Amino acid sequence: MKGWLIFKHALRQVTGNLGPALRVSLLPFVGMILLSAVVVLALMAIAYSGTEPTALAVFAAVIAVLAYMLMLGTIAVNWHRFVLLNEPIGWLPSLRFNRIGAYLWRYVLVFLLCALAGVGLAIPAGLLSSAGSALAIGLFVVLMVVILMPLFLRLSASLPGAAVDGGQGIQASWAATAGETVTFLALSLIFLVFLLLTGIAAQVVGMIPVLGLLAQIAFNWFSTMLGLSVLTTIYGHYVEKRPLL
Repeated sequence: MKGWLIFKHALRQVTGNLGPALRVSLLPFVGMILLSAVVVLALMAIAYSGTEPTALAVFAAVIAVLAYMLMLGTIAVNWHRFVLLNEPIGWLPSLRFNRIGAYLWRYVLVFLLCALAGVGLAIPAGLLSSAGSALAIGLFVVLMVVILMPLFLRLSASLPGAAVDGGQGIQASWAATAGETVTFLALSLIFLVFLLLTGIAAQVVGMIPVLGLLAQIAFNWFSTMLGLSVLTTIYGHYVEKRPLL
């Protein structure tokens, strides 16, 4: 099953390169954690005070989201370049703003395309809901998952191409992954089951007071790197025609 082979390759990509993975992500990931903590504390303070958010607070929230996306884009671009170009990486991340900007813009396009498809599927779901057919609604939800999950992976396969100079775009990745819907559906399910099991393990460890926060951080970090590696593997295999070793 190629879906399993892709997942296994992506998993080895992270576990076999833990040192580079830490170097490429440590500082941006710490920044993301600190930024998230500040935002949560600010929201709690606003909720506790009972006041409406000011224009300055809204502006600060927008800046926080942009900063978060910048740090995530930095991790993604440097990791894709390390894997695809064998580019050396250090503890200080390379800030290739042109590549990061292209990466985030392409991510927005992928998100909008998937959202558009989701809206198109949701319209008949709403009609079925008004008709009161629970079975039909359930079947339609399954259909949405079957369509949207492979769609997201096929479109997202173009993201690593935005990270490298001269990389291929959405059209190329879409053409290269034609006929692989079943593979990507299987890959999505394997990935989700893996995240579910590791997430449960992290929750169990989280019952230990000292280790709980560390386990959650480790889970979030590993799932992020694994997701990026899945996209890198898809791009490398289908677009660049690399073998799945």
